[in-house]
Amino acid sequence: MQLSRAIARFRTYLEANGNSRHTIGSYLRDLGMLAEALGSTMELGAIGSGDLARFLTSGTVTAKADGSPKAPGSVDKVKTSLKAFFRWAHESGLVDASPAAAIRLRHRRPPAPDVLTIQEKKRLLKAMDQTRGTKAERDAVLVDLILNTGLRVSEALGLDLADVNVAEEHLAVTAKGGETHKVFLNARTRRRLAGHLKRRKRILAESAALFLSNRRQRLSVRQAETLVEGWLAKAGIVKKVTVHGLRHTFATHLLERTGNLRTVQEALRHRNIATTVRYTHQPSEALTEALEAL
Repeated sequence: MQLSRAIARFRTYLEANGNSRHTIGSYLRDLGMLAEALGSTMELGAIGSGDLARFLTSGTVTAKADGSPKAPGSVDKVKTSLKAFFRWAHESGLVDASPAAAIRLRHRRPPAPDVLTIQEKKRLLKAMDQTRGTKAERDAVLVDLILNTGLRVSEALGLDLADVNVAEEHLAVTAKGGETHKVFLNARTRRRLAGHLKRRKRILAESAALFLSNRRQRLSVRQAETLVEGWLAKAGIVKKVTVHGLRHTFATHLLERTGNLRTVQEALRHRNIATTVRYTHQPSEALTEALEAL
């Protein structure tokens, strides 16, 4: 099978497996570079480890457009794409063995993201609560929601009014891969959401989105990033905590309270805990209690 055709089949596999657009796009860009370097009509079974080694050490992979070297992480990303592609090809019976099996990644510890301390979290919410207006109220609900549930910002902004069930203490979240999960809401977050729901339904009953911009459209990720930056500055917090850093803050505080990585994995809805450590299963009741205590 020609390389270009195999890449197309790999894309179909990724889509059927529920991988995100970002992941699929990243794999395809890297494999596109490989096809350009080796030739899209090259037979998949003719590609050897030497071909991949030459590709990985070429300027296409290692250098930026201006000739300066790419970061090690950028090169590792390409290696990861090759390993995933040829592992799939081997498991699918398209090649006898993966020529990428011997490729080694640099085992670098990524820098820990900036997170808020408990006191900083309180200062941030206080700054919003002391500011009058519907925008401040909306922002406070969004920030509080992520800080107390660990939702990804895309998940929070993708919520509709109908996804929130304050009475039953949960909301329905569509996660990566299209799966729907019930996420527990602690008492304080329920109170905030209840008030927000009343105001939202009264102000714009015709829109389904839970969080709206000033133009009455669903709030975007970029807008959420900007508003978090603004509120951090107003609260006098100089750390570079991103809106995604609020999710990291949630995970950090939950781990501090429980000391159990399995509980954090369950809360964040990760498919596996390979990036941390595998622990025995902890009942969901323990997770609910930990979230209520945040």
